[in-house]
Amino acid sequence: MKKNLLFVLSGIVFTFLLSACDDKNSNDLDENLAFSKLSVEEQKQKIEQNGIDMANAMDGMSDTKAMQAIMHFNMLNEEDDVYYSNSISYFAKSVSKKPEFALQKAIKKSLSDDESEWGEFTYDFSTGEFKKTANYTNKIVYKFPADSLSTTNNAVFTLNYTESDVLMPDSETYFPASIVCSLAINGKAVLSGSFTASYKNDYTPTSVKETLIIDNYSVLSSISNDTKKLTQSFEIKKDNKTIIKNESELQGKLTIDDAQNNPNESLESFVVSMQLMNIAIKGGSTKLSDLISEINSIDDETLSEQQYMEQEAAILNKYMVCYAYFTDDKTKFADVEFYVIENETTEPVFNWETYEYTYETVMEYELAPRLVLSDGSKMSIEEYFETGFDDLADEIEDLLNSLKTEISSN
Repeated sequence: MKKNLLFVLSGIVFTFLLSACDDKNSNDLDENLAFSKLSVEEQKQKIEQNGIDMANAMDGMSDTKAMQAIMHFNMLNEEDDVYYSNSISYFAKSVSKKPEFALQKAIKKSLSDDESEWGEFTYDFSTGEFKKTANYTNKIVYKFPADSLSTTNNAVFTLNYTESDVLMPDSETYFPASIVCSLAINGKAVLSGSFTASYKNDYTPTSVKETLIIDNYSVLSSISNDTKKLTQSFEIKKDNKTIIKNESELQGKLTIDDAQNNPNESLESFVVSMQLMNIAIKGGSTKLSDLISEINSIDDETLSEQQYMEQEAAILNKYMVCYAYFTDDKTKFADVEFYVIENETTEPVFNWETYEYTYETVMEYELAPRLVLSDGSKMSIEEYFETGFDDLADEIEDLLNSLKTEISSN
């Protein structure tokens, strides 16, 4: 059971490295936020409106000229099975689905292929394929129609790559040092991007930054590691207003050697926060090594599974802080705590005397988070969102339907 929990804890820490927060002192777990004076139902209404606003803001990104051209490029690329269109298509799909470090993903795809994609590729209207029209080193250019109505290759995507002096493990390929890209339609820039990175000789990155500018949207991704503190951030803005922001910080001895030889003792604290416009959730622990030590000290030989998990939950609640709040007035709408869920299930048991299966009822237990609301009530996250969010569900359904229509029309 201890191994299972340590696996869960590792998952918590490193999954949290994908999360976000608001601005100054965002990694401060000691700040004491008061509960919102709104009723629980009024808080839900505020959360629902925030969700609708966020969905509308993100939907607008797909309507930009750059994203329309990227989706059209994807369609052209799917019709063309030539190998060299893969990495740029990967970038295009990353931008439209999960834009975090999209440039890095694209270049990694290119470097992993057996044949180089460097060069200029032009869409041939007569064959419906991309043809190589020029040879380059560490540079890719794609010329293609920006939409289905264009009769010329009025869109030009350019990517320039610079390698670092650090070799990838067991490879003759070097890590990327910088990437610069742009997309122009009819000679006007509609997308720009840059990526820079530095590394230690043991392959670990010390600094990674990537920026994408798409019309009035910006996508910012970064990682920094000085072997004592690892931070990661991802943010999408519209007109300098945060739509999504994920930020995390892990402190301790963060070298590859410490991670391999002293994984439990090397971690000291972590903080993670995720912001969705006006809603944010923050959590972490400033005594991570103590948390792990106490969990390791639980007697898993004499305790039942339920008792063991109840002690786990108590330790997590002792050392971890987690709460959800509104960013506009810095008031909480919920604290978050761990508890043990009890599930009754049936399992088949084979009877060797009758050669038949019988079914036994067994109890299963698992750790789960739940919300502690401003009125003192406690409920699971699923229960909380079961009621009061009909308008948000309708809005998301409408957006999905419009997206399906747009995809089918392309």
